[in-house]
Amino acid sequence: PERPSDYPHVLTLSGTLIDTVDEVLENAPNPENAERPLAALGTRPALLDGYRALSPDGREHLLADKAWRCGHLPRPILTPASDAFAERCAERVRRHKARSPLIGDWLEQGLDLDPLPDDETALTAVIALTAAVHLDVKRDGRRRRQGLKR
Repeated sequence: PERPSDYPHVLTLSGTLIDTVDEVLENAPNPENAERPLAALGTRPALLDGYRALSPDGREHLLADKAWRCGHLPRPILTPASDAFAERCAERVRRHKARSPLIGDWLEQGLDLDPLPDDETALTAVIALTAAVHLDVKRDGRRRRQGLKR
């Protein structure tokens, strides 16, 4: 599939979001209850500017990538609107995965994520999807460590 023309910027913002979410989760007393600081990231000017600088195709690609990686994982609910949009993205992924296990096929056929919500809602949904993956990794690590201690 063809990548958006600003794909390098999509990757840069994705990496920045991963690092920022990791930082919030590392500094939270309880990462499982870090909804408030995670939600605040959706209004952070530098992150919003990075998101707004993406082309419409770049925004969809970022959302699609995060939704695909999140899959069926439980997400933190950061705002009602961002959660509803993240769920809509996750539903699109579930429907597509029933037909093909390849994200490339989905990208080629069209993401069907339009209309995108306002920038803060969309960015907050991306943050929730990113956090879901990182929280799952942390949970898995805890389960493994607890299994080793037994």
